[in-house]
Amino acid sequence: DEIIFEHDTLQQTIIELKDKRNDHYRLIEQVNEWERDSIMKIQRTATDIREDIEKLIALQNGNICI
Repeated sequence: DEIIFEHDTLQQTIIELKDKRNDHYRLIEQVNEWERDSIMKIQRTATDIREDIEKLIALQNGNICI
């Protein structure tokens, strides 16, 4: 009976460790996803700002030529 109890206890410990490891992997994946999303938002914003600057420059150049 004691051996069976120790076996069950060890098996439960292994399961708990696997669950904790999976939690860590999930957290890492969440950080990776946050990073990807943030980079995409920054790239979109930078593109929008570049376009706005180009429009402003074109507008100013048009005013100078007149």
